[in-house]
Amino acid sequence: MLDSDLTEIEERLKPMVLSALESQSLGLRIISWQLVFVPSIPTPQGPRPGFGVYYQAKGKLIGPDYYVGNLSAWSDPWISQDGVDEAIRGGCEILRKQLYQQSIISDGRSSHE
Repeated sequence: MLDSDLTEIEERLKPMVLSALESQSLGLRIISWQLVFVPSIPTPQGPRPGFGVYYQAKGKLIGPDYYVGNLSAWSDPWISQDGVDEAIRGGCEILRKQLYQQSIISDGRSSHE
């Protein structure tokens, strides 16, 4: 039997995650995302179950074979929109850095060929 609390949490989080991905992914091309249950998130009180979103991006100038992904997670099932925005903002920064580093590597390879 599906836990109704989890269904309610997912229904509440989905529009929040979509809004955060839209507002925080400037310069990224998000190609997939999925809400996830995270079995254990380290917290000051010890490991706790949590929720999050896994998302992938593809660089606009990079070939079709290079994608980066990130998992943004939180232990509070009743997180606010600001909290979701903050979590995804940090993840998008990581993705931007990874894509930038890959573009430098790709440029170096093409100039040596």
